[in-house]
Amino acid sequence: MTTCPYSQKKVTYLIPIKELRTEEDFLNIHTWLADMRKNSPVRFDESRQCWDIFLYEDVDAIFRNSKEFSSVRKFHAPTPLRSILNMDPPEHTKLRKLVSKAFTPRALSKLGPRIEELSNELIQQALPSGKIDVVNEYAYSLTINMLVNLLGVPEKDSELFKTWSADLLASPKDASDEAYNASVSHVKETMDKVDSYLLTIINERRESPQEDLITELTQAEIDGEHLTDEEILDFAGILLQAGFGTTARLITNFVRSMLENPGLFEKLKNDSSLINPAMEEVLRLYPSIYRTTRYAKESFTIRDQTIHEGDEIQLWVASANRDEAIFDQPNTFLIDRKPNQHLAFGKGIHFCLGSSLARLEAKIAIEVFVKNVSSIQLLDTQLKPIRSMVANGLEELNISIQP
Repeated sequence: MTTCPYSQKKVTYLIPIKELRTEEDFLNIHTWLADMRKNSPVRFDESRQCWDIFLYEDVDAIFRNSKEFSSVRKFHAPTPLRSILNMDPPEHTKLRKLVSKAFTPRALSKLGPRIEELSNELIQQALPSGKIDVVNEYAYSLTINMLVNLLGVPEKDSELFKTWSADLLASPKDASDEAYNASVSHVKETMDKVDSYLLTIINERRESPQEDLITELTQAEIDGEHLTDEEILDFAGILLQAGFGTTARLITNFVRSMLENPGLFEKLKNDSSLINPAMEEVLRLYPSIYRTTRYAKESFTIRDQTIHEGDEIQLWVASANRDEAIFDQPNTFLIDRKPNQHLAFGKGIHFCLGSSLARLEAKIAIEVFVKNVSSIQLLDTQLKPIRSMVANGLEELNISIQP
């Protein structure tokens, strides 16, 4: 990471947005996003010192244009979003080519049986009680276990990964400098714990290679040179943050959609081939992240607003995916929506590397769920959204289930 004159800038995702302060605000976030698309599609937020972009056309164009918009952070910051997410070509191209080997169809095919086995175990454990917290007893349990299997870390430590992931995304309690500084310190402390833990695993794999991703990374070469410990740590850290939390939220949001759309559960139960198109609609309506970041490489004008070189730009995927100019009935779940060009996994050179794994895990998880359960009903009196400036999901989702 490079330090520059902007080094004192606060980390944007740790600064509360004035319109998103309460649980009610997050539950009604799409009302706010619709208002922004209509009245302020491009705005500069003084408190966060960044631009917010809300329309599909603009978000899509910036995603595709890596020549004029950079992913490299313009300031030093204690944040887990490092490595390949914050690289531009040619470094990004080289590392992406290397790590993409872990997500080939052949590599993923080996994971399918374990995903199905674990999904069945989790559902069978819950059925006798007649209820399940989809977030914590199904989605997270499944994706954490798959992550530790992929990385090659002990399954007994899976709960550590869940705790660390939550700590890295937690927002400050309020908009005060004190709350912000406390969050930054907590993030830094958590990152140190993650790095220390993973460094031990990396050293063990160098001494005693196994069939796991960390071993592959220790043995891999780019331009004849092995990856450094820091490069391996950064990539493993990305998997920790983006590799299971986002997929867990996809699974949770899928079940949420079945609860919100009468008849959808029965359709999927009667015809499992509908799970894939239904998943794409879930990804459109409830992408696992609200937004992502780019930086302007040069000054430009967009919708009568001048964005200057070096300015930070927040691309609101959750808004673009419900843009009325692109999607017919944007707030309605249409299982047969065609085309469905949502931006849940981004576009361009930074298109989500783990999208195939996320879709595979979610598909199998939902297949197993609808196969083993005959009916579902929401038990929570009100949904509990994650109060994060990034993560689009629920803290818990308690439902009744019948075998």
